[in-house]
Amino acid sequence: MPFGNIWTCNQCGYSIRTAGYFKFYIKNGNRKRFAHPIPSEADKNYVASGYSREGYCPQCRQIKDVVVAEFEPRKEFEAACDICGEKLLDNLENINCSKCGKGMFKEEARWMS
Repeated sequence: MPFGNIWTCNQCGYSIRTAGYFKFYIKNGNRKRFAHPIPSEADKNYVASGYSREGYCPQCRQIKDVVVAEFEPRKEFEAACDICGEKLLDNLENINCSKCGKGMFKEEARWMS
């Protein structure tokens, strides 16, 4: 079940979200998320599947959607930025705002779907 957080800057009000784990499949070379909560008919013919998550890269200062596990064959990956290789964060409490650089992110909302 995916979970997520919305993080908002305490100075400028800019918001971003981190979320995951999302089950995905690969079809025609493209990664797509399964329909939630029940896969659709289109979701059933796929080549590979696994989990992805959306995390924050502290160096690039962006949210990245990365693969963290593949099912066949079973492989697990550290959630790392595909550009700089930095470990992605899902907890942004007291991280400097990527927009204004003056404020800090605070958790505004949390959910599980």
